[in-house]
Amino acid sequence: MELELCKETYSCYEALPPLVETREQSTETIVPDYCPDIARIVEGSGCLFVRSREIADGRVSVSGSLRVTLLYIADGSGGLKSFSYTLPVEETLDGRLREGCTEASVSGCVSALEVRALNPRKIMTRAAVELTVTPYCAAQLTACGDVTQRAENGIETLCETQEVSIIKALRSKDFVFSDDLVLSSSKEPAAELLRESASVRTTECRLIGGKIILKGVVCVEVLYLSESGTICSAAAELPFSQIVEGVEDADENTSAEAMLCLTGAELRIGGESGDARTISAKLFLHAFVVLRQRLCLRCITDLYSTSCDLSAQMQTLELCGGVETVTQEQNVREQIETGVEVSAVLCAEVHFGSVSLVQEESTANVRCTAILRVLYLDEGGAPLMVERRTEVAARIAVPEGCTAAVRSVTACEVSAAATANGIEVDLCLTERTGLLVRFRSRSRLVELVQLFNHKKDHKCHNQEIDHFGDEQTVADRGSHSLCFLESGIVLTIQRDEFVGEINATGQKAERRHDDIFNERFDKAVESTADDNADSEIDHVAL
Repeated sequence: MELELCKETYSCYEALPPLVETREQSTETIVPDYCPDIARIVEGSGCLFVRSREIADGRVSVSGSLRVTLLYIADGSGGLKSFSYTLPVEETLDGRLREGCTEASVSGCVSALEVRALNPRKIMTRAAVELTVTPYCAAQLTACGDVTQRAENGIETLCETQEVSIIKALRSKDFVFSDDLVLSSSKEPAAELLRESASVRTTECRLIGGKIILKGVVCVEVLYLSESGTICSAAAELPFSQIVEGVEDADENTSAEAMLCLTGAELRIGGESGDARTISAKLFLHAFVVLRQRLCLRCITDLYSTSCDLSAQMQTLELCGGVETVTQEQNVREQIETGVEVSAVLCAEVHFGSVSLVQEESTANVRCTAILRVLYLDEGGAPLMVERRTEVAARIAVPEGCTAAVRSVTACEVSAAATANGIEVDLCLTERTGLLVRFRSRSRLVELVQLFNHKKDHKCHNQEIDHFGDEQTVADRGSHSLCFLESGIVLTIQRDEFVGEINATGQKAERRHDDIFNERFDKAVESTADDNADSEIDHVAL
């Protein structure tokens, strides 16, 4: 008969490895009728808005837009002008999702942008947008902690307790945030906006009761013409807070982490007051929140009976702990030669390309490309733009037993100043790295127990009890299935069936009770290194 096992089942989510797709497109655009002809292009900049994602039939569809702003010198007048236009972003990842995926987080960046004039009334735009999609599937984690009918069947067990982390819930929310950027008294009032940009980052995400308290800042930068025709710039960090529905049974073992992205932005001079020193910002954002819970699992790793024959079906688990986020700041100074004398720096910005990470024992080496763009005036007052690509590297200490993956690289501060040889740019960068704690030891856990109806043959009373490892047989060896994979937890199951014969009962079995468990536990520890070689995990989503 099959023994009834005491099992605990936890509903959770599994985060699959991120899917990265780069979309390139080229398009021709006619200069709007209200704009003068183009004499010289100064700069083309882009802001990506990811507005929606849909998952159905094994594919995910992402839609959004790339808003491009073109700064140029107008023909005839020689003044600085600008206009904006929108390129649609539509991407479908077909057949790349596992069945059962219902949620996904999406982030993106503009990896390349080039704008050139075909004639004074037409431009060509080439853009490359990189989208990163992390799919999530509903899953269950089941652990067997005890066996019923222990006493009547003479069953003894060996158990282990492990602390693990699961994705308990996923939450998302779209919201609108409005605030004003007020120009300082040292700056001239604004008459016309030439270019604006915005970026968002999370500063705090925590649970209070069943609610998620989310705080962040939107960094807004504007380039404008003053009432006197002077080119000016301004920047500000606009703080915001939101309440997102969490889970009712959240406790001190539950944590939250939020990912934010812009879905739209509207900026205009004056706002409701009409004050030329006020720039009103209306920002549309999407928050994706991952709720994690730490659990203590009690699992049976071995058992035997002193009075009956039994067979046990085992599963091999590699248990992993939670995710820890390490934030590291570093300063980067870059000298950019312009070839002309710089009279004033108008604004400076930085964008980051793809980030790579190579882990070597206790160190993770993070590398990415930083694209520096500086808009400045030459000695004659003509606006010019210079761009420099530079490699940024960082070394992050990784504790033993952890796997690292980069969460994000952002610039907290960007400043630029004119020098005798050009422009000096100072960056304050922040690298956020997730550390995935993995237990190197593997545990063989009981999954199914069959108990034979007949009692043991007492003629075998004087025989030694054979070690499970000596008598076990393996069915369907090499059949693997993925039980659980998430940001911070990986449970890999190798399903093998083990049948152990117990050939003796009575006092001799009872005297050897402790010796059997000690011997088997020592063997399990000794074989850890060999087992780990077979249980490497190639893809981890944080």
